[in-house]
Parts: sequence; C-alpha cells; structure tokens
Amino acid sequence: PYSVLQQQKLTQTEALRQTNERMGEEVSQLKEENVRLQESVKSLEGSVSNLQDLSKTLDQVRALEGQSLDELEKQLESSRQILGTMQDSLRGSVLQGLISVIMTVDTDGSGELSDDEINDLIEKMEHIQGVDLKEGLLRKKLTERGRRISTILEVAGDLLSDDATAENSIFSLDTLT
Repeated sequence: PYSVLQQQKLTQTEALRQTNERMGEEVSQLKEENVRLQESVKSLEGSVSNLQDLSKTLDQVRALEGQSLDELEKQLESSRQILGTMQDSLRGSVLQGLISVIMTVDTDGSGELSDDEINDLIEKMEHIQGVDLKEGLLRKKLTERGRRISTILEVAGDLLSDDATAENSIFSLDTLT
C-alpha cells in the first residue's frame, strides 16, 4: 500500500509536470497572441480615426454640394426671369417697329392699302430684324379681312399673344435661347 501510494504520487507529479509544461507553452502562445492583438487594435484605432475624418469630410462635401446646387437653382431661376424679360422687351421692340412700318406705308392716308402699298409693307417688314414674316399668310388675311391698316394692326397683335400657333401666326420672333 505504501509503495502503491508512492507510485501514484510519482505518476501524479509527472502528470502535473507535463500539465505545467503544456500550460507554460499555452501561456507563451497566449502572450504572443495578446501582443499581436494589441498591434491589431492600434492599427484598427488608426483606421477608425481615418474613417471618422473621412466621414466628416464627406459630410462637409455634401453640405457644399447642397449649397452649390441651391445657388445653381437660384441662378437658373434668375436667368429664366431675365430671359423672359428680354423676350418681352424684344416683342415690344419688334411690335413698335412693325407699327411704325405699318403707319408709314399708307402714303395717301386713306386707311386702305393698295397693291403697291401692300408690296411696300411686305418689303419693309422683311427687313425688320428679329421677325420672320409669312408673306402668303399676310396676303391671305388682308384679302379675307379687308386691306385696312386696322387689319394689319390686329394681325401684328399676334406677337403679344401666347396663344398664337406657328401655323396661324403671320409674324414670329427669333427666340432668345
């Protein structure tokens, strides 16, 4: 019994020594793993910091894009208003030129246009810059409605109408674009 007990203690001691060696090896491996993980953590902290900086930069860029887009939309709207004003001004200017031509072509002051006066009117209208004249349509309307100055003035009023279509309008403006 005593020798058996001694044998068991020796066996247990040997097992404990082997276990202690394995645990020492594992502790060594865990220390190496811990060092490697600490280096990874430092690297990831740097990456997180870089990503946070990048995120802030992207937020700033988005804010600038939004502001730039808002500014661009404001400028576009302003340009549209200016274009509309310029087109209205062009219409008024062209209409004034047409009326001036119409009033000067009636040389005898009768209010009725002769063939020569109509030809003179058409020739002068074709020289007004910014206006395209449909001569055939003008002659047709003068024949249908009468050769009066008032008829031509009514037709010239088409320039002011937004409802006039390209087919039935005698005058069309060269548009600003």
